Amino acid sequence: MKSLIVVPTLNEEDNIAKLIARLRDLPSPPDILVVDDSSPDKTAEIVRGIAQRDPCVRLLEREGKRSFSGSYMDGFRYAMDNGYEALVCMDADLSHNPDDVPRLIAALDKADIVIGSRYTGRRATIVNWPLRRLILSRISSMYVRIITGLPLTDPMAGFKAYRVDCLKHLDMDAIISQGFAFQTESVYRLFKKGARLGEVSTVFTDRQVGRSKMSIKKILEAMSMPIKLVLSVKGNNNAKNRIGK
Repeated sequence: MKSLIVVPTLNEEDNIAKLIARLRDLPSPPDILVVDDSSPDKTAEIVRGIAQRDPCVRLLEREGKRSFSGSYMDGFRYAMDNGYEALVCMDADLSHNPDDVPRLIAALDKADIVIGSRYTGRRATIVNWPLRRLILSRISSMYVRIITGLPLTDPMAGFKAYRVDCLKHLDMDAIISQGFAFQTESVYRLFKKGARLGEVSTVFTDRQVGRSKMSIKKILEAMSMPIKLVLSVKGNNNAKNRIGK
């Protein structure tokens, strides 16, 4: 399966080279597309230098208004335009374990979208989070499941794999999220079109270097998004455009 890893970046000069090196050390490593959102640091410069030495690493530099969702949608379009069959989304800060990538891709044999879950089984597989953040995350996940009906233990996870032919059913013009809520919105919209969902257990390790991009504004968007999303999607699923049809 021809696979692409999409990594959105903003000020990740301390992490991106390490992440790329670990991904390229995987057995049969996928191609890597770094989508940089106009970082004022040296992130793009570092990736550009690596790409000059390694043709399997590419850099896409975004211009204009910064947008987490826009970065991923640009990555989706790249995958569709270049004949990829599988796409993996992951953060640049090494919170997602590169060694889990092959398991996510393999699980696409039985699903259209595979979530790298932090909450499968009886305990959370999270390293270096304070208890209050873990409790907030679990409550948020439960809230999203109740509102959306997504049959997932970790509906807000950012580590996931898609079949690219499934992504072709995502109406990107209809996307309403800008920040991390896109993680839920993209899955929900495709689920409502008939996408098969799967989960594999992965270990999440909080970033050790650099600053988190999470903010109060982004948290509020993520919490308000499920209701807006359900209202937006309700009655707007064209049966002729369902996955598998």
